[in-house]
Amino acid sequence: MIQDENGSSYPGETDTYYLRYTNGSLQSGTTLIADIMAFDPEGLENLLGSGSIVVEYIRIKIAGSADCCKLNMVESEQSFKFVGDLPCAGDVPRLLINKLDAAPSGPCQTGFQIEFGNLGGGGIYLEQLYLEIDVETSGATVFSEIMPSDASLACINATQGSCPTGCVTFCGPNKIIIDFSNAANPLGIQNNDFFTLIFDGNNGGITNIQIKEARIKEVAKDPCIPNLVTSPSLILPIMKCDYCTGISASVESYAGSEQLNTGCEAGFSLYLDLGTQIVDEISMQFDLELVGNEPVTITASKSDAFCDAMSNSTCDPGPNSSNCMEISGTTVTLHYCGGQLTGMQRVDIVMSGAGMVNELNFTTLEVHPVGGQTCDVL
Repeated sequence: MIQDENGSSYPGETDTYYLRYTNGSLQSGTTLIADIMAFDPEGLENLLGSGSIVVEYIRIKIAGSADCCKLNMVESEQSFKFVGDLPCAGDVPRLLINKLDAAPSGPCQTGFQIEFGNLGGGGIYLEQLYLEIDVETSGATVFSEIMPSDASLACINATQGSCPTGCVTFCGPNKIIIDFSNAANPLGIQNNDFFTLIFDGNNGGITNIQIKEARIKEVAKDPCIPNLVTSPSLILPIMKCDYCTGISASVESYAGSEQLNTGCEAGFSLYLDLGTQIVDEISMQFDLELVGNEPVTITASKSDAFCDAMSNSTCDPGPNSSNCMEISGTTVTLHYCGGQLTGMQRVDIVMSGAGMVNELNFTTLEVHPVGGQTCDVL
């Protein structure tokens, strides 16, 4: 067996191991091998590290002899090195992982930014910039795009579809690699220059951010690892939307079975596509946004076909005759639960009056998949 006698594992300190073989005898010609593994330096994958292994002695006891004896050892020391870089002197520059200065345009987009700082008054010029960024996400959230704050970082500009491009050499769903190397035309970077990483998805969010490798090379200097700092204002997880996966809704022309009076009645159909998921609860509320002052009345008796077919619903939202739909003025509330639905579902709404409907304003549209969590429908 191999036994660690003092348990030290910190830089600059020593571990001492003993290999003891006490289970029987080794036959002539037997080779005994002891493998010793040294872990990479803690921290970034490109952090420079080195060490050595020294075999201090080997003792054996030959069958028939009374005492142990030492072996004459050849090449008893072996050095090893983890190729990499040292941290930049004086923690210059600093790369700050921070929350976004401005919200992205997409309804479910979120992300973070990486800022350059502690550069001095004249900024820096980089011949090399290498960053490997791993981002852990949940749900459907994945990488969408990376954008620079200004022209000085123009090569850091890519979308999931355009990558690789510029100095963005890899864009996976959860990994981004920036690899700039140009001694003839270095990057001129000033304090507070930054680039943003945008993620998108109907649900989930960013749960962890890790810089796996980081390297810069200023003009006329050796490569080094910049000081990486996470802003206390960046709070994980970063969540934005909680929409269902594989479930969608749409409003289309009336497809119900009621005969409409073309002079004063109109309607629309709300389709809820559950896909292959099985849902045991639907909650929906919307209001008709009208144009002008003319009235519109929702005809309850011609709008409750969905609920009439769902006679087993156990969560009636109100006192009206429908067992899962409540109509109050121009507001419709539907709450169904108790059974199991899948595939395409349709709710038909019939209206009358001289007014005109501009759009539907949903305040609630969510479902509960069996075995899952309640989620919003996009």
